[in-house]
Amino acid sequence: MKNTLTINQGERLIRARELKKILGISSDATLWRWIQSGKLPEPNYINACRVWRESDLNDAIGELMSDASPVTPMSR
Repeated sequence: MKNTLTINQGERLIRARELKKILGISSDATLWRWIQSGKLPEPNYINACRVWRESDLNDAIGELMSDASPVTPMSR
């Protein structure tokens, strides 16, 4: 069964193509791996189009950023 999508007025929906641009990835396979691993939420569907609520993605990306190890500069 597919997810039921409820949106609030003014809430933005993001399609897969735009999400890949935001994340800096080009592959559908990478996107699906991230979904399957729980890094990103499952998509909702409008007809055959995969969409995510922008607020859900912001939450998921925020968690990824907080879980990321800090980058230390390389010494020369």
